[in-house]
Amino acid sequence: MNMISIINEINNHTSALELLGKVIELDKIYIQRAVSDKKFDNLRELKELKELKELKELNG
Repeated sequence: MNMISIINEINNHTSALELLGKVIELDKIYIQRAVSDKKFDNLRELKELKELKELKELNG
């Protein structure tokens, strides 16, 4: 998550979301961290993060 946060901070949203998706595949708890962590504020409104969150909710 730290690496994703750094990538996100340099405004490389595509790479940050790609890595976040891979991390979520390993452990679904990370989507909640991304949704609530202030470091990811600028990703929160992106449709891709919303899609990851919806996918997590559908898969439990």
